[in-house]
Amino acid sequence: MPYNIQIPRTTSKRFKCTLELKIAQSSSINKWAQISKSETVIFEIFISSKGFFQATFEISLSQRECREGTVDLELTFHDHPIYYPSTSIHGNGLQSFSALPYSPNYSENLTKAILTPISYEDSKKIAVLNAALSSSPPHAFSSPQICSQLQQVILDAIDTGKPLSVIRLGDGEGRLLGFPHIFDINEIVSECLNYQFGKKCLKMLAKKYPYQPTISGTFYLKNLLEESIKTADIVCAPSIIRFNDPICEKLFNPRVAAAYANLYTRVFAARTFVPDTFIFLRLHKLGLIEPILKASEFITVISHTSASKQLRDTYGIENIDHIQIPGHSTFMRTSKPHYPIMYRKIQRKINVKSKKHLFLVSAGYLGKHYCKVAKSKGGIAIDIGSLFDSWIGIGRRDAIAREGFRLKTLSKEA
Repeated sequence: MPYNIQIPRTTSKRFKCTLELKIAQSSSINKWAQISKSETVIFEIFISSKGFFQATFEISLSQRECREGTVDLELTFHDHPIYYPSTSIHGNGLQSFSALPYSPNYSENLTKAILTPISYEDSKKIAVLNAALSSSPPHAFSSPQICSQLQQVILDAIDTGKPLSVIRLGDGEGRLLGFPHIFDINEIVSECLNYQFGKKCLKMLAKKYPYQPTISGTFYLKNLLEESIKTADIVCAPSIIRFNDPICEKLFNPRVAAAYANLYTRVFAARTFVPDTFIFLRLHKLGLIEPILKASEFITVISHTSASKQLRDTYGIENIDHIQIPGHSTFMRTSKPHYPIMYRKIQRKINVKSKKHLFLVSAGYLGKHYCKVAKSKGGIAIDIGSLFDSWIGIGRRDAIAREGFRLKTLSKEA
């Protein structure tokens, strides 16, 4: 039975492929499954039980296949040990397929793929990746044109005094949005609650919610995020380049989470255009941040460390203040966790002093909520994220590695 498979249009003629099968027949019926292309068997596998299976292999494409963006594969099931001609699939079949441009990191020798059982939960994650890969624009969301477009939106809001919220979603937000149907509570505890807020967060949730504290606390945090997305004017999301590379087991869940954030944004929150989640790094490199700062009458930074002096020295900003938040658990210890304790006190400190009051927010998941609060009070809030860490050299390791972004460096060069 032939399957017409969609592949990404690209100049590459070599692809690393991932294919998923669902075998639904009784375990007492043994079969051979074959995947063929142009009368060449790519792999074959003996099947003795039902379940989900995943295979990886490489294919070379013809010029026609590259041009049309499709490739014809044939999936055939044969009975065993008594051989019959190819039979109808009867509920067995191809569940999903993804093809990524060939990477030299993989062996150039085409070998028989090893099929391994995968869980129903993993099959849902694979579906998320495939959906994002097949529907995302083939370009990054951070071209110079999009950067200029975003800058103009912010400048227009400052000029007119129109409240604005620009937030970003990454793999962390993708996990929260995908709970519980894509990611389970164990993933949330490990990669969201513990990772960002620290273990004290779980203790505080246990005091706050007597029944299923982590689940209840996660749903509440997810609700804060969803409400922030609903009220945001622009939502930035991971571009296809964030989850289009070959996947190893360690990166599987982060890639799925980034893909889910991408899908969620484009389906539910695409107001006008969707910039990349790291677009403020790009704006900084293009020199597009400074005009935004200088156009503002007052600036409030919501972050783990004050940068008021550096911003004054670098950009000549006079009216600036700072709202302190607990730092990320990976680099800063705090007596009280950001969530579920401190964020309520922090949001009460958000006050708008001018129609051209700009809020620079670097506060993780709750930063989106602070942008919502600032907008509701008449402010212009942008979620700059790890750009702030790069400015001051304190924070996430990947952010502080960008030494050329330091505010002190900028002031010396000025």
